[in-house]
Amino acid sequence: MLAYTRSIETLSGKEPTAVDDLISCIYMLTEFVLGYVPWSKAKEKQAIIDWKKQVERWDRVEDDESRVLLNNYSRIFEWLREQPSLYTIDYEALYELLLRSPEPGSAADQSLFGFSNPLNDVYEHGFAEKKGSK
Repeated sequence: MLAYTRSIETLSGKEPTAVDDLISCIYMLTEFVLGYVPWSKAKEKQAIIDWKKQVERWDRVEDDESRVLLNNYSRIFEWLREQPSLYTIDYEALYELLLRSPEPGSAADQSLFGFSNPLNDVYEHGFAEKKGSK
């Protein structure tokens, strides 16, 4: 795996866990959203680690025109790092966290991470079909 997609822990020589896999996915999502990752031009491992530590503290991801693309970005890293290392990730809890509104009374069409309302709809099979009314 390329250094730019590996978690800080695996770059530091630790064995990868499910959390590290998810962090790698978030890095790829960040690259997809921005078109790059800030550490992409860094050559030294420590420089990449330092960039990743800085980026993981971002409150939000913005593009070059200051449009907010992902809200509360650091919260997902905080949640992931709170998970026990030899624990299978509770993906339902992660999904709920992603869809939770940032504060009580906040806009119902905005989740903690800035996803829009269609993702907040209840789905019978998780993601594909809307649950029918009975």
